[in-house]
Amino acid sequence: MKSEEVQSKIELKTLPSHLKYVYLEQELFLVIISSYLTIEQDNSLIKALKAHKGALGWTVEDIKGIGPAICTNRILMEDSYKPIVQPQRRLNPAMQEVVKKKIVKMLAAGYNQILIAPEDQDKTTFTCPHGTYAYRRMPFGLCNAPATF
Repeated sequence: MKSEEVQSKIELKTLPSHLKYVYLEQELFLVIISSYLTIEQDNSLIKALKAHKGALGWTVEDIKGIGPAICTNRILMEDSYKPIVQPQRRLNPAMQEVVKKKIVKMLAAGYNQILIAPEDQDKTTFTCPHGTYAYRRMPFGLCNAPATF
């Protein structure tokens, strides 16, 4: 489905008073901006958004991963640092089957877009009852992840 087709099928919801809808083209490319902007700020923002609308994700298919040439996360540690080993946490037996079926999907969630340098992936190793895993892409729970995102 093309961006234009998706845009025409969007159901507009009521926004809080500090926000408003704006189309970048006639009935296409809907964005939400602040309603507190002056007319000059409004026009300037809309002009910038129109100029760069190709960089915005209008559908899920439009959202691409970040290329490793642009951003690869490194996990820097001092030479004297010793890894911490923690025991596995117990898991309710009923949940074990759910985790067994879904562990791969949970680790490959769409928001994990920033690659971890291959030489640093072993630093993210963890175990669960069904195997040992290491992250290839940076999860939000990793130290300093919010700053990197």
